[in-house]
This record gives sequence, C-alpha cells and structure tokens, in this order.
Amino acid sequence: ESQGRGMGTAAVREVIDLVFERTDAERVLGIVDPRNVRSIRLLERVGMRMVESRAGVFRDVPCIDHVYSISRKA
Repeated sequence: ESQGRGMGTAAVREVIDLVFERTDAERVLGIVDPRNVRSIRLLERVGMRMVESRAGVFRDVPCIDHVYSISRKA
C-alpha cells in the first residue's frame, strides 16, 4: 500500500544527510543484491553510484554484492 509513494527514498536521503551532518564520514555505502532491482533504483535515486561488485556470503550461500557509494559534498 505504501510502495511507490517515495517514503523509502525520503528516509534514505534523510539518513544520508544525518550521517554527513553529525559525523566526519566522507562517504556512505549501500550494499545490495544485484537481483534487488527496486533497492538498486532507490540507491540511484538518492545519488548513489555503483563502485564495485564483490563476492559475499549470505546465510552460508556464496553471492555477489553490489556496493553503491555517495560522498560528502565539498
């Protein structure tokens, strides 16, 4: 019922803003399963870009993770 209304996007943007406002972090990472297209679109909507793919393990099963990143604005 709430999908497609922008609430997830707004929440992720707010969290990223809070991290940069309240910490010295230079970037925020998002790690996602490449099959999770909706999460990938959300990360891209908030300005994150894929920086790498890496092997991982989830529940003892090998998998590939995509890593997305956004940097602090100068």
